[in-house]
Amino acid sequence: MDGKISKLIQKKAQRAAKIIFTLIWLILFAEIHEASAGEKVNSYHVHININRDSSIDVLESIEYDFGTELKKGIYRTIPIVYEHDEKMYSLDIVEIEAFDDEGNDQLFDILRGDRELRVDLGSDVKEFTGSHTFHLGYRAEAALIHEDETDVLHWNAIGTKWNVSINNPSVTIELPSPVKKEKLENFCYVGHPDSPLLSSKTEYEYDVTNDDRVSRILYSHEQTLNPGEGVTVELRWPKGIVEEARKREIPPLPLLFWLFMGAIALIPYFGLFKVFRSSGDPIEKGPVLIKTDVPEELTPSNAGTLLKRTFTNKHLVAVLLSLAIRGYIKIIEGQKGLFYLNKLSFLILRLKDPNGLSPTEKTIMEKIFDSRFSLSYSEAIDYFKQKPAGLNKDLSKALDITSPEEFKNSHWHFTKSFKAITKKSKEEVLKKGYFAKPFLSSRLSGALTVFFYFLGAAVTAALLLGATAYFYSSLSVFMILHKVLLIAFIYTLILSIVIYKVVKLRLPPRTKNGAEMRRHLLGLKRYLKGAKNLNIEDQIDPGSNLEYFEKLLPYAIVLGRKNKLIKHIPEETYDPLWYGGNRRGFINTKMLNRMINSISTSSGAGGGGTGGGVGGGGGGSR
Repeated sequence: MDGKISKLIQKKAQRAAKIIFTLIWLILFAEIHEASAGEKVNSYHVHININRDSSIDVLESIEYDFGTELKKGIYRTIPIVYEHDEKMYSLDIVEIEAFDDEGNDQLFDILRGDRELRVDLGSDVKEFTGSHTFHLGYRAEAALIHEDETDVLHWNAIGTKWNVSINNPSVTIELPSPVKKEKLENFCYVGHPDSPLLSSKTEYEYDVTNDDRVSRILYSHEQTLNPGEGVTVELRWPKGIVEEARKREIPPLPLLFWLFMGAIALIPYFGLFKVFRSSGDPIEKGPVLIKTDVPEELTPSNAGTLLKRTFTNKHLVAVLLSLAIRGYIKIIEGQKGLFYLNKLSFLILRLKDPNGLSPTEKTIMEKIFDSRFSLSYSEAIDYFKQKPAGLNKDLSKALDITSPEEFKNSHWHFTKSFKAITKKSKEEVLKKGYFAKPFLSSRLSGALTVFFYFLGAAVTAALLLGATAYFYSSLSVFMILHKVLLIAFIYTLILSIVIYKVVKLRLPPRTKNGAEMRRHLLGLKRYLKGAKNLNIEDQIDPGSNLEYFEKLLPYAIVLGRKNKLIKHIPEETYDPLWYGGNRRGFINTKMLNRMINSISTSSGAGGGGTGGGVGGGGGGSR
């Protein structure tokens, strides 16, 4: 039972590895030959002579039409590895020769790969145009399949990898000795791999001394084969006509090999474990306690970067509201006419210089009121189709005026500005002691640690696979090494990008003070989440404790709980000083939510982060 399980695991692993490495091979190393317009094969005849020693002699006659192009000749690829009864075998192709109709040698080069043989016919200079005939002959050793009661020739006579159409395809099979027709089973399939379509014509030639015995079979097909279509012959005859030849089986890799490869695959995860273990915050036992306030030294920008290790568009909106509430800016709402009733238009007025603000808030003020985004007084007046009440008075007090929509119009400049804001925010939380290491160096260090774990595992696996491939194939050591090492490098390069993204979420680690601040924010988030059950209305009623409500609002945006907070505003009573231009004179829940969402959409645009059988193959011009 253990042996069967081991064999099953080996087969499954082999199949998975086969699929994976085939995909890698196709992506990285497969040669792509595009046929020029007008190229085609005028005729393709394959003559197969079955020998008594179970080898076959194959002669392919290919009339290739190069059209008007001048080419060096053609190439032909022949698979040298095939599968039968879930076993892999290698096929020896020997005695290769090539010549033209006049008997001139046309064999230019032979390249042996690990799975196929390539034969170049012609020369190393461009001298072929129009129609030319090439003859390719070779012997395939141990090419027959031996079953219990019959011997079988299953040969992909014309492979499906030709990239041109093929006219007049035909195959002739010559038996080693005449066989009665009723003793033969023969099929000739045409089309794509596994196609059930049979050739249009089958002819038999009988032995001259015994006219009831077949000595030769001719298959032909009247229709043209399109690129990707081929011809496969399957012929069975009784035992005793040919000698059984020992095939060269490619033994399956032992279970120990796959276990070893699995162990190598786990190596990179030790690197991830090492980075994650060293990047954790100081552990504080016990549940997160509910908090109803915010630490005085923690600005909204600090809170966002402390939680997410980056500065996002949502955090920018929170800072803008905080600046408005503290009197540094004022947000003016207008409408763009009847066709834009649901699309609010805003102006942001700078009322005070950024003295006394945190470094991040100062940077935001500088970038928001950059000259690229600023409007003149007349432009601000023209910004609205109808002047909101009190607009002239508000504008007269402004030191500068900006439209959030201008950020969209100057997208590239504001994207660069947003990067500067993000950088300043990270520098600020680091200087305040919330994080143990600088962001960039910490992340690069962590990513490089895991990268080298991956690289070591990839190179080890590549060398092991390369040694295995060298053992099972005829490729040179150099050909194998340069391929498998290139695969290992590309594999590691792709994974390193993923690694950096993962590590970015964990690094740098927070200090004890930073971890305490984070827990405080999470406690406030719990409070806002359950605000209704905690009778928060009694504390944030704008009529009784407006200051407390406005202090929490920016942090509620950072924590993703603004909806929980603003739904407690009493309708038609909230008229904040930091928000103007509203004709109705107050802000209700719907208006406040819409205003926050609209500013969010405008302000951060783009700135916030990130056939069965043996034989086959194909050919074409070169």
